[in-house]
Amino acid sequence: MAELARRGEGRVHQVAFSPDGRTLAVASTISGASFSVEKLVAVRFLPGNAPVLSMACSPDGRTPATGSWERTIWLWDVAFGQPLRTLEGHTNWVSSVAFSPDRRLASGSGDGTVRLWGVPR
Repeated sequence: MAELARRGEGRVHQVAFSPDGRTLAVASTISGASFSVEKLVAVRFLPGNAPVLSMACSPDGRTPATGSWERTIWLWDVAFGQPLRTLEGHTNWVSSVAFSPDRRLASGSGDGTVRLWGVPR
């Protein structure tokens, strides 16, 4: 068993493998991060303004989504660790996000709603 994150880096809320299984996405109270499963090292940290509660890998593995305490969903360019787009509409924290194979994104929130989003390629 390998440990990818150390204590003191915040609580881990969710983990998800990329479609090819080579990257592990991690949502924590500090940030979102992606780790190389083969090398067991962090490959990208995705900063946030609020605790990241959920994270999902897109079908192509290049555009992860994070859901946060601040009621938003961020789509990221994983190559550069930069935000691409912010999705807004929930009125409470975003506790879960998941991609479909055709790149639709579902999000669940503390406001009791589930939303579906179209995500451009």
